[in-house]
Amino acid sequence: MAGDRDLVSARQAAWILGLGSLWLVAETLLLGPFGVLITASNGEFNIPGLLATRFESGQPDWFRFLAGGADHNIFTYFGSLDVFLFNVLSGWLAHSLRAASVVAAGCLGAYGLARRTLGVSRVAALFAAFAFAINLQMILFDAAQGYLLLLLLALRVVLEAPRQPGHWVALAAAVLLFGDTTYYSQLVPWGLGSIVAWHLFVDPRRRVGEWALILGVVAFLFVFRLDNFAALMAEHPLSQVTMVRGLRSVADAIQAMPRGLFLQTAAAAAATALMLAGLILSRGASRQRLQLIVAGLLLAWIGVPVATALQNAVVQWFPVVQGYRMGYIARIGFLMLPFAAAIGIDALLSAGCSSVMAVRLRQALLATAFAAVAFMSVKAKWAAAYNWVSHGSYTANFDSPVLKDLARRVDDTGERVRVEGYYMYSSYLNAYGLETFGSYHALHLRPYYEYWGMMVDPWAASIGPDNRYYVMYRERRAANGGWLAFRDDRLWLTPAEARISHEMGRLYHLNMMSLANIGYIVSRERLDDPSLEALHTAPRSWSEMTARERVEANLKANFLGREHLFVYRNKDVLPRYFAVGGVRSFADERALLEAVAAAPVADLRANVYAQDGRLPAGLPATPAPAEVRQLRDGGDAVELEVDARGGAAVVVAANAYSPYWFCEIDGVATPVFPAYHTFWGVVVPEGRHRVVFRYRPPYRGGRQ
Repeated sequence: MAGDRDLVSARQAAWILGLGSLWLVAETLLLGPFGVLITASNGEFNIPGLLATRFESGQPDWFRFLAGGADHNIFTYFGSLDVFLFNVLSGWLAHSLRAASVVAAGCLGAYGLARRTLGVSRVAALFAAFAFAINLQMILFDAAQGYLLLLLLALRVVLEAPRQPGHWVALAAAVLLFGDTTYYSQLVPWGLGSIVAWHLFVDPRRRVGEWALILGVVAFLFVFRLDNFAALMAEHPLSQVTMVRGLRSVADAIQAMPRGLFLQTAAAAAATALMLAGLILSRGASRQRLQLIVAGLLLAWIGVPVATALQNAVVQWFPVVQGYRMGYIARIGFLMLPFAAAIGIDALLSAGCSSVMAVRLRQALLATAFAAVAFMSVKAKWAAAYNWVSHGSYTANFDSPVLKDLARRVDDTGERVRVEGYYMYSSYLNAYGLETFGSYHALHLRPYYEYWGMMVDPWAASIGPDNRYYVMYRERRAANGGWLAFRDDRLWLTPAEARISHEMGRLYHLNMMSLANIGYIVSRERLDDPSLEALHTAPRSWSEMTARERVEANLKANFLGREHLFVYRNKDVLPRYFAVGGVRSFADERALLEAVAAAPVADLRANVYAQDGRLPAGLPATPAPAEVRQLRDGGDAVELEVDARGGAAVVVAANAYSPYWFCEIDGVATPVFPAYHTFWGVVVPEGRHRVVFRYRPPYRGGRQ
């Protein structure tokens, strides 16, 4: 049936599909290590995180490289395939293959589905392929939607011919590809919901056996990443989500519905126009199928306020749903829209030529639709070029000679120490094996988040109404009882204004940085404070440079690695592990954090600050001095040798506190209490002892 409407041959379609896919990923794939670094879809956090796994043996649950440590399963992107690629291949190659593969998978999957499922012409299938894949450009992990189409295509093939072993092998490969390399938090429920919606509205299935297979695939995808789901459930009650992500009201969701119409981009608007034309011109089975798809689109659109109402209704019983943005339901609609447009294209090609005007209108609509997709691809290329100049290539960000030297310097000390970025993505430092205290991920541990809020409070209090974060900070401060203002999930040191030199002691509580074991600061700006010693300097601060000079510096960095950096050593940094000689207790967390912020570094080094009611039994009022030696620190275990002289000692570890860290002293379980609200504290009896901390979350059999 489609053959009569085809304007291109199978050979021509293959060439167009191949060259079009290559065009969509050219800036990432063809330039190799000097290509565009994809930072959308949280790439600024995910890529360095995957590169950091090279510095760990195995794949532990605890990720020590950011936020003072966090459970990597809550990040939901550490799929085994991604870890394998970024550990076995050169980082730039793994990044390029990942970026190219999702677009290629989206193109091939959409084309194959349009041809096999809808039976449309090659021209219509090509439009569906590129209209879908155009949305995957400059997106990395979230773009696993491209793999989803391969999964749907493999599932279709098995449903058509279930007795072919090769079809089942292809389905298994597609399930693993999609399930192992995507955000789990995006996979459930949006990705799994898309699989169900597809077989309700685009490729409807009615047999019990067919639905058993479809739901079996959905269930396997869920079970396959069960550790991620278990981590989300375990960590959510301990996180900051309720502090920064309020529930959206149903009224707001309804008010935003006009923005949810499928008209946001030129390609989406063109696809919508083709779909409407198809509703007018199509006949018979094609019309019925298109009407069913349109019903699915409308349900996805209406589903946002409905899901918001459901979220508000169940959040008190299932708090974890508060972390989800219900607006993502619209993605299910965007999955189906290109296929509705493909049916519209065939309806235009098949319509009777009633008049010259009608023919020209149809031709104009087709030409406009393909032009819209081409325009979107060119627009994406312009955005990629801008990103390449402004944010840099893979080489600029992950092959910096300055940061490599810093990583060697830190490694040569043999002691754990953190590095923080200023006026830059601190997460990029993780790619060099450097640990940071700042971070960006979904579920920060709440005590850590509160500590960060107090640490940056002088900066938050200094911003004025002209600052883009002013309203957000004012609202957050009011919501938190007049203290602790936060930006969002991105905890980075950011200047309030461009200056030649930044007085760090006026912007941040540097004593809290020292306590957090931040021994170095890397910046694009000149920093000023007596506690900071310059190790590497640039000729001028970034803010002093003209736009042309910045472009020239970035272009050079794209091929040679970033060198325009200032590196400072914090002379007051405290060790990661140390013993204290006194205990100061406080009635509540606010009083505790305010006292920590006001205390000199020497007092923080000499006394542990803790909250009444959180102190363990047997805590000495005057702890004995002790020598602490780090034996092993990596992954899910930290091992120390402690020699307490003259009585029981109190040892502090400047790692983010979690109730899922347990301690044994010479094999005997010992409670861990929150020191300084945020870190680990443990009482060690007199004598020489082996102190071992182990991370055992509930989904690994641990108990609070």
